[in-house]
Amino acid sequence: MSLINVDFSGLSEPATKLVEKISDAIGVLYEPTKMKNIAKAQSEVKKIEFQSSIELSDLEERALRRTINSQARKQRNIDSITIKAAKEIDEQEQNDIELLDEDWINHFFNQCEDISDDMMQGLWSRVLTGEAKKNGSFSKRTLNFLSTLDKRDAELITTLGTTVWNQHNLPLPIVFSYEDDSIQKIGLNYDSLRHLESIGVITIGNMSYSVQFEKDFGYFIYYGRTIVIKINTSNKNPFLPKKPNSVDIGMVLLTNIGRELIRICGSKPDEDYFYSTLQEFMEENEVFTPLQ
Repeated sequence: MSLINVDFSGLSEPATKLVEKISDAIGVLYEPTKMKNIAKAQSEVKKIEFQSSIELSDLEERALRRTINSQARKQRNIDSITIKAAKEIDEQEQNDIELLDEDWINHFFNQCEDISDDMMQGLWSRVLTGEAKKNGSFSKRTLNFLSTLDKRDAELITTLGTTVWNQHNLPLPIVFSYEDDSIQKIGLNYDSLRHLESIGVITIGNMSYSVQFEKDFGYFIYYGRTIVIKINTSNKNPFLPKKPNSVDIGMVLLTNIGRELIRICGSKPDEDYFYSTLQEFMEENEVFTPLQ
């Protein structure tokens, strides 16, 4: 008997394998504990109902019913997160489902079994999907962090994702100033960025961070849009010495946890922010936007 109550009809073969892998893994954890607890509690309730010779106090009966309700709620959450993740598994994409570590799966569901909010379940399901697609994408430390994340902070991380560019597959939030209109319009400011730093998603530098290219030009990608930057060394400030072929990217960097979460937070691009950032790049460098 599968411990994940999922309708397999309509699921791709990889998705079905994912459900089976999860069921096999958490069976070791949940069958002797949660499922056994439910069965035992249900048995005791039946004794209350059908054996008049057994008398339990009102407190004891309510405790038994609470156990049943609690375990059933956790199982519903597990089922919901699992099916959301399974539906995101593309049959044509390469995956690492067979490599999913049972300890990681057990730890994953230990952390998210109490999550009932639909948005937060969606976040957890994308973590599971990401790990199924590429083993090692999400550390146990990130799972621990995510279990403490409330909905407000999750939404703030999603907002931060609007500022994230990619450079050689490295996600880089580019924020030149707290006071930029384009930054404030998307919902970020000094307080929100400091809060993200305090919970461990970003680090904020006293001076601007930079990226160093191998040559005097390089590229950044913003939600599928590539820009090429040619460094104009003649515009460099002699009082602010920098490494050769380096480009300022602002005051914010993602932590390891931030880099893992930003991939699955569901952020969207913002046109005003994009063009405002281009203007910042063009103050010291030449910028080209190839035809997409």
